[in-house]
Amino acid sequence: MVKQSGGKPGSTKTPGGYADVPHGIAADRRLKATDCRVIMALLFHACDRSECECSDEQLAKYAQVHERTITRSLDSLEGLGLI
Repeated sequence: MVKQSGGKPGSTKTPGGYADVPHGIAADRRLKATDCRVIMALLFHACDRSECECSDEQLAKYAQVHERTITRSLDSLEGLGLI
């Protein structure tokens, strides 16, 4: 699902490339902008796998938000059945 032309998972640099975002995610009005950033971070770290193994700290660096924001967003996404 994620296509990369540069950058590495967990790096602090902005990764190059692009990610395919499912239409259902892009059009879901229940999602806040932060939730979308967290989904993008999950897609980046998943690297074409169905699972993502990374820390809240890594997600926070990629999404450029605080780790507590990651926790809240993950709880919200789980409650919506998206993760």
